[in-house]
Amino acid sequence: SDCGSKCCGYGVCCGGEDQCNCQADCGAHCGNGTCDCGESDCNCGSDCGPSCGDGCCTGGEDTCNCTGDCGASCGDGCCNGGESSCTCPGDCGEVCGDGCCNGTESTCSCAADCGEVCGDGCCNGSESACTCGDCPDSCGDGCCTGFETCFNCSDCFCTSCPFVYAGDAQALVYETEVAGTSLIGSARHAVEGRDRDFAPLWARLDHAAVAWSDAGRGTLRAKLLEGLDEITYLDEAHLTVVEHPPGHEVVSSSALYWPMLHRDDPREFYALRTAALRAPLRARFMGREDATAALGTLDDVAAPYALAEDDFYELDFGPVRDAARTRLVVEGWKFKEERGLPSSVERRGPRLEVRDAGGRWHEVRALALPRGDRKAVAFDLGGLAWPEGRYHFRLYTGTDTDGMAMWYLDRVRLTEEAPAPVTTFDVSPARAELAWDGVPTFVDAGHDHPHPQWNVDDGGGAILPGAGQWGAFTRYGDVRALLAASDDLLAVFRLGDGVELSFEDLPPAPPGLEHTYFLAADLVYKPRVCAGCPGPTPLSEWVEPLPWHGMGHYPPPDGRAFPDDPAHRDYLRVWNTRLYLPGEDRWGSP
Repeated sequence: SDCGSKCCGYGVCCGGEDQCNCQADCGAHCGNGTCDCGESDCNCGSDCGPSCGDGCCTGGEDTCNCTGDCGASCGDGCCNGGESSCTCPGDCGEVCGDGCCNGTESTCSCAADCGEVCGDGCCNGSESACTCGDCPDSCGDGCCTGFETCFNCSDCFCTSCPFVYAGDAQALVYETEVAGTSLIGSARHAVEGRDRDFAPLWARLDHAAVAWSDAGRGTLRAKLLEGLDEITYLDEAHLTVVEHPPGHEVVSSSALYWPMLHRDDPREFYALRTAALRAPLRARFMGREDATAALGTLDDVAAPYALAEDDFYELDFGPVRDAARTRLVVEGWKFKEERGLPSSVERRGPRLEVRDAGGRWHEVRALALPRGDRKAVAFDLGGLAWPEGRYHFRLYTGTDTDGMAMWYLDRVRLTEEAPAPVTTFDVSPARAELAWDGVPTFVDAGHDHPHPQWNVDDGGGAILPGAGQWGAFTRYGDVRALLAASDDLLAVFRLGDGVELSFEDLPPAPPGLEHTYFLAADLVYKPRVCAGCPGPTPLSEWVEPLPWHGMGHYPPPDGRAFPDDPAHRDYLRVWNTRLYLPGEDRWGSP
């Protein structure tokens, strides 16, 4: 019918009105099978059916096929909406490199997301053998690690000194080294130089076997060998024979590095009665490990130690009876090496601490390090107060030499007896032959030193690529004339060169006395690569400038030089004729 002039809203659906233009009059009839105007899946699913995007999650819609209506749901198996490998790895999967460490990712499988953790057993990211024990050794990476040594890999440096051997006519056995006179001891010295002079050392020859003739006269053989990549300047050598009562052992004061105590070596020998030297009743390392047995036995095995700590041993030798004559005897070895000490650890020398009545530990005596490998050193403790009435103290081995000096202890003993009187006499070598002997074979070598630097003088050791020292060295042959006195007429030799010495016509010990033999050597040496140095320098590689007694500083300051008198000019011309130049891979030839 005709609605006339009536408009939508009068309650009658007429004229041109319908559900679209006048729902108020005409209404929508959900269920009529037709999706009329105004109807949708949201208000009339039976007529309209689902339609993704209409804002209603209905019918067959779900979070996978219509996130616009149903949203995203982590765990539905579909990676959609705002989901990612970071927020929902179960749906989107794991992606190494997305910045999220999740799912099965770990520091091993995805260091980019999970970070690097040294100790997780995986060498990844920026880790290397230099920074983390997870990574295998790799010679050439610039770090001395694992089984690398200066004898098998150029990454490692050795800070040893000329080796000393003694024996009989058949064999020579390694004894110790002549240390404490390095011209370049650290990276700082390579740049600034160092105050240095000759300091003779008397090396005890524990393995010396004198060969006696039918006439009752003896012959003793010894050798000085440059077994490392260094230059040795040997000025004088002789045998010192110490006569002492039986049952005593002799210690040389020269085994200590006296500059640490700001004193000169008194050049004395102490004959200490072995039966009066007592081992500690109790010894603990760092308060956490028993070291009583280890420090009570001389066996060439280091007591417990920790490279990266300021090591100390707490020792108890029992009641004090005669403190005025107390001496502490320590046997062990000292080397320079990369210890990895934290910066918080103060760099200082060895020392002795005692505990006061209040239980507080305090330093009572500064000590000095031994001069290198296999040394027995004696410290006079006379005059010290012992508040507990016992020889109870802490022995700190020190962190000297920019934190690189490491003193390994083998045996520690204490005596309250004064040294016995001794007499000494010197014997010049009957034979002193400089020759090419080759590099020794090192036994149980490592980048730390739980044992002395055992080696065999067989010439079978390796010469690593890059080794070499340059300049004019002393000619091979008889060098007795150079070693007769400390006169700056030096026998100059390099890696693999050795001076074999023979001391003859030795007398037997007088009745009621014994002999202990020491090889005295007055020398300095110069490592090609010093401890902590990145590599060699012209100063470390070349023979020049030659050192001399009284130089005071090396290299010598401007205006000071090796003696230039006729005798020393003749010495340079006649003796130092064995020339090696950079680029030559030549060893041993004249």
